[in-house]
This record gives sequence, structure tokens and C-alpha cells, in this order.
Amino acid sequence: MDSRVTPELLFDQGIGDLFATRTVGAVLDDALVGSMGFAVSSPYSGPLLVILGHTACGAVTGTLKAVEKIQRTRSSPEKWMALLNK
Repeated sequence: MDSRVTPELLFDQGIGDLFATRTVGAVLDDALVGSMGFAVSSPYSGPLLVILGHTACGAVTGTLKAVEKIQRTRSSPEKWMALLNK
């Protein structure tokens, strides 16, 4: 979820009524997946899981551009990592 969004206001909920996590560019890692698993497990399970992002996300755009470069070069993994680390 974008840090500029207040989910309680967006969904007309009270403070503490939602289990919200945030990540840059909607990137999933083990910690986020674990948090989502915790959020939907008993006794916290809710009727709905929402993944919310925003349009023109710079983090997602940057990742997609890096992947496109990797696909075009079709070279070794070391060169891919160099592109991603720029």
C-alpha cells in the first residue's frame, strides 16, 4: 500500500480495524507474505484481502525497465545484476 494512502479513510473504517502492510513497488518478500498470512489466519481472518497500488508507480516502472533491459541483452546473470544495481 502506498504510504500516502490512509486505508482507514479510504475504506471508511476505524483506526485499528484494518490490518495494513506497506511495501515499495508492490514487491513481495518473505516478511510481507508472512504478514499477509498472519492477517488472514484465525482469529484475525477477514472477509477480504485487498492489494492496493497507485498508477504511474516509479518503483514498478523502474523494475519493469530493468527487466526489459535484461531481456534485451540476454547475457550472463552477472550483467543482469549490474543493470539492476545501477
